[in-house]
Amino acid sequence: MISVTDTASSGKEPEPQTWAEWINWLWVALAITCVYIGWLVCKIGWDKLIGFINPETPLNNIGDFIAGAFAPIAVIWLVAAVLTQRQELLETRKQFKKSQGVIEQQLGDAKIGTQAQNDLAYETANTNYKLALFDRRIAIYDRLNHFAGNLIYQGEVTDEQRAAFYKALGESRHYYPESVLEYLKEVDEHVTKLWRYNFRIRNRIEQVKNGARQTEEKQAEHEKNVELASAEEEWLYEKLKADEMNKVFLPHLNLPNEITLPESYRRLKAVKKD
Repeated sequence: MISVTDTASSGKEPEPQTWAEWINWLWVALAITCVYIGWLVCKIGWDKLIGFINPETPLNNIGDFIAGAFAPIAVIWLVAAVLTQRQELLETRKQFKKSQGVIEQQLGDAKIGTQAQNDLAYETANTNYKLALFDRRIAIYDRLNHFAGNLIYQGEVTDEQRAAFYKALGESRHYYPESVLEYLKEVDEHVTKLWRYNFRIRNRIEQVKNGARQTEEKQAEHEKNVELASAEEEWLYEKLKADEMNKVFLPHLNLPNEITLPESYRRLKAVKKD
């Protein structure tokens, strides 16, 4: 808290005082009174003054003398009182101005603090959003990476794998930009083709096992499906390699090395430090 009398913290030099502000008018009045009484005694004479104030002098005369002699003293002390009150009023006004400056500074600091808190809350919410988005994206990336590993290891797309891929593809629409979605759509077309060729191949193998007649036409169709499936596998192997997937996904999986504080929060810390 900044004190009202703390001129150093306000950044302003104290205003110089004039002689009318620092002089003590009561002491001046006392000095003038003493001088006046001394002058009055010298003017009248001490013997005359003692001789005048005696029981034989009428009280009216004594009253008139005192009223006339002490009237200037009353005026002197009245003026001294007025000047003293004026000094106190000026000092009060100065203190009020200082208080007003301190209040304005405190309001400015409070405004900076409020803005800093708002900015910090925004940055915190933004950071939490980025972390939540990163968690979603990395989970989708892990499922797609797992799908690619199974495809390379097994050489075919099962119904379960295809369902898992479609689920990851559907979630990607909410968390990844269009560039990643275009890549996944292209992969999806070839995954669907491979699944169809694998289905036909498995179906034909089951038919042969069950004693279905093997004709040249059926055999040629089977071989064609195997050839097409092999071509789709090769295409998917290339597209689902770790390097290719990282090239597409990693730019969207980076987190900042540190969380930067808002500029207003730095200003608030600097104000508090000062």
